Amino acid sequence: MKITIAGRWNKERGLTMYRSEEITNEDDQIDSRQVLERIKELREEREEAGPDQTGELPNEDEFNSLVTLIAELEENFGKESVNDGLILIRDSYFEEYAQEYAEEFGLIDKNIAWPYTCIDWGVAAEELQQDYTSFDFDGVDYWVPYLIK
Repeated sequence: MKITIAGRWNKERGLTMYRSEEITNEDDQIDSRQVLERIKELREEREEAGPDQTGELPNEDEFNSLVTLIAELEENFGKESVNDGLILIRDSYFEEYAQEYAEEFGLIDKNIAWPYTCIDWGVAAEELQQDYTSFDFDGVDYWVPYLIK
């Protein structure tokens, strides 16, 4: 079995390395390219193993869930965008993401002081979400930057 190692960010654990089969709706951020790689791995595993005694193929639920997610992303953003990599941001993480985004792109002057440092990140996140589309991944809301296909 081919194993692809990739990174994933989780606010509690920071950057961790993982096999692509560990993509879950508990991740703070998910890259569509990792989902595509996992689907490929599952397809190979299923072809090798064949159905069990009940007629089900291995990892049926996971496979169907990821295929559905990719189909929704392709329908809304186009196959090319999905292949190039769309980042899904978990709703419960979005406020922290907004702050990291602002810092990463130099939107926060590090040399300023109070009262300019008193930002309501909840409101900032809500405003940033205006440029994002919400997607459900196994019962958890994720946000994807809105793109025109």
